[in-house]
Amino acid sequence: MKTALNFGGFYESVHEDLIENTVEDVMEEENVTEEMIKWDALYLEYSKKYVDFLNERFELNLKFLELESPRFYNYSTDVIIVDISEDDFKKVSEIVNKDKLKEVVKEITTSRSGYIPFYTADEVYKDDEMLCRCMFDVLIDEISTEDLVENYGANIAYNVNFY
Repeated sequence: MKTALNFGGFYESVHEDLIENTVEDVMEEENVTEEMIKWDALYLEYSKKYVDFLNERFELNLKFLELESPRFYNYSTDVIIVDISEDDFKKVSEIVNKDKLKEVVKEITTSRSGYIPFYTADEVYKDDEMLCRCMFDVLIDEISTEDLVENYGANIAYNVNFY
């Protein structure tokens, strides 16, 4: 099944900070100019490595499919599209914090000023793809910035060819 990982995107996020710090370090160390940076390739490789990080962290076998970036960042942000097996879906449903999952489902299915939900909580729980997105929202939210930087930051710095 295909699903989207709402990892926070690249615009004004911890991921953007990691990338910018890496690019600055590489520019200083290797005499690289800003014009030499292949930003699209960098974001793509970073996304693939982020999926690797999730696979390692949660003992999954997600398959990276694509990075979807909005044309403009005023309404949405980047998401990573992955393929998740039935076994991994079951594993994620077993390890996700059920109370936090209920909070996420409630949040996306409750009307508020400026927001009208497209579906009910019952519809989310009955639709594996929507439920999977919510479960990953919970898992990704549990990853601390320190954990991400410690376990993932070095990967982007030394294992991505972006110039």
